[in-house]
Amino acid sequence: MTLRPRIEVVMLTYNSASELPMCLNSILLQEYIDLRLIIVDNASQQEECLEMETLFNERVPDGEVHLTDETI
Repeated sequence: MTLRPRIEVVMLTYNSASELPMCLNSILLQEYIDLRLIIVDNASQQEECLEMETLFNERVPDGEVHLTDETI
């Protein structure tokens, strides 16, 4: 039996809440199901961060969102 490793997908964002649904769909529709999604936001505007975090938490309960106050 071959074990398949867990994949971690890290996505860097900046003021891109409007594109997030399409990105999430693309990642979540992959056949490989043992993956963990991590989003790192690069100091987006506060409204963008809240919208992105809410959407992400609804779609990916096992993922992580990291918000930064300054550009990485």
